[in-house]
Amino acid sequence: MRMKLFLTLFTVGVILLAGCLPQLFLSSLCSVQYIRPVEQPYSRRLSCEGVVRAQKSAEVYLDTPVIPMEVPVSVGDWVGEGDSLAVIDVSLTQTVLAHSGAVAVEKEAKSGLSQQLEDLYALAESYQIGRDQVDALAQGYTSGYQQSPSVEVGYIPSAIASPIQGIVAKVNLQENILSGKGQMAFSVVDPSGYQVVISIPQSQADDVYEGCQAVIRCNGQTKEYNGTLTKLYPTAENSGAGEATVTAEVLIEDGDSSLRDGYAAKVDLLLEEERQVVMVPFESVRQDRENIEYVYVFEGGKAIRRDIETGVETAEGVEVLAGLAPGEIVLFDPDEPAVSHNFVYLRGEANADAD
Repeated sequence: MRMKLFLTLFTVGVILLAGCLPQLFLSSLCSVQYIRPVEQPYSRRLSCEGVVRAQKSAEVYLDTPVIPMEVPVSVGDWVGEGDSLAVIDVSLTQTVLAHSGAVAVEKEAKSGLSQQLEDLYALAESYQIGRDQVDALAQGYTSGYQQSPSVEVGYIPSAIASPIQGIVAKVNLQENILSGKGQMAFSVVDPSGYQVVISIPQSQADDVYEGCQAVIRCNGQTKEYNGTLTKLYPTAENSGAGEATVTAEVLIEDGDSSLRDGYAAKVDLLLEEERQVVMVPFESVRQDRENIEYVYVFEGGKAIRRDIETGVETAEGVEVLAGLAPGEIVLFDPDEPAVSHNFVYLRGEANADAD
């Protein structure tokens, strides 16, 4: 009876121990996360800030002030090449300019005579000649300036026409108001094509070339456009605030009506053709005293060191050129002294935990 009870208890104990042993064994192991690197597309890029500009635009400047009698366009209007932007009142403009010019000439002449008369008073006083005698002599001399001199007015256009077809972007003339000399009267942009003018840092200008492909995204928008760098300026600019920059133009190849001249944009220049790479996170890569880089892979239940050769670095991680194959189990941020060539317990993928 006792033997039977002993055997029963022994059997139960063995069963319980057998059930607990795996759990006890696993609890004694170092628990780690892992990743399975896969091939993914990569291309070296350079990000630049820029401004969207219409490929064709025109600004109309005035060589002489004018008085428009009619301004038939406003901002946002579509105009064709040669369409009227303003009709000028030539007669009134000539009269106003002639009068204002004569007044200016007369004022300048009288100012000069006044100074000469003061000098003459001082000279006469040294010879004891009275001011009334000087005034009598000067009367005939100044009589020639009583009539305003005539002033020749230059060419006044009878109308201002648009040099290109497009949308009126700026109007700086008002009807019956004299304009300023040399001011921009109108700005017209052709929305049929756009480009982005960007600034490239001097330190990276040698990596950029005409024909370089680009991805463009306007600030505040999610849509991306394809582009090509068409012009690289031969000189650099330095504002004195930091590194010099080189200006470049990137043609937007698939632009649409949502683009606007003056939009701020980000341009990613593709400096090399896209290729497939194996990437691992920075947390998985270690480096020894001899600057040899390595990772720990999971083999036969153990963490085994694997030396690797690395390439480019991105925000997501580092490229593995040699030493690691896609799909292998790589430990993520391992506690090196605890895992090195020891049995480890994989508690889950690092990416899955992050999700």
